Amino acid sequence: MDGDTIRHIRELLKMNQDEFAAAIGYSKSHLCLVENHRHPITMKLLTRVLFVIRGAACFENSSPELRIIEQQIADLIRK
Repeated sequence: MDGDTIRHIRELLKMNQDEFAAAIGYSKSHLCLVENHRHPITMKLLTRVLFVIRGAACFENSSPELRIIEQQIADLIRK
């Protein structure tokens, strides 16, 4: 899991950086650092991203690709 994947998730959710950062409880600048490989992806961040993905699954923003990524994140958190 890397910054490109986090960016891809955000784009699949059709959110800009401000919206996604607010949804996961981080600043836009922190999210930018993560997406640009300048800050590590923590379990806390992954857990919050998973929560947002699962929330989106209740709405039309969910896609098959997003469900696959959701499972990958859930597997990483369980390890």
